[in-house]
Amino acid sequence: DIYAELDEAVHDFLNVTRYGLISEDKLRRVRSDVERRLKLKFEEIISEYESQASTRSTLLEQYQKLRNVFTITEEMNQLGSGIRAYGFSVAFFTIMLAVIFAIWTYKNRTSTVVKVSQPFFLILICLGVLVLTSSIFPMATDDGFASQEACDRACMAVPWLITMGWSI
Repeated sequence: DIYAELDEAVHDFLNVTRYGLISEDKLRRVRSDVERRLKLKFEEIISEYESQASTRSTLLEQYQKLRNVFTITEEMNQLGSGIRAYGFSVAFFTIMLAVIFAIWTYKNRTSTVVKVSQPFFLILICLGVLVLTSSIFPMATDDGFASQEACDRACMAVPWLITMGWSI
């Protein structure tokens, strides 16, 4: 599309100026008119191209890639240190409560209320909560602070911890 417009404009300009029958002043006006028309058409073609939803990069990015000056800015979607600290603190708190409740259940296992509630199953629930909550730690692992091997292992551990914690 750009080549067709350029070809047509240059052809028309050369036909007008071929035999030198127009004055130098008029030649400048014709040249600036062709330049203005081409510039407007190029801007229209470029804006139409950039407005298409199927393009993944702008014309500027493609030009920078051709000139080897393009730098990729990639968003890794890693967890920030604040959200990671919040998740760890909630996990530690939940694990601490599960351990405290398991100890309380063991100490009060002879009590009537705990005996009726079956202390073995209460401790199993605390163990399940502990295993399920421990899945937060590998979920918070990303390559922002861990190696690729550690991320792979953490990724494999998450479904196991969640499934085992829920099953217990």
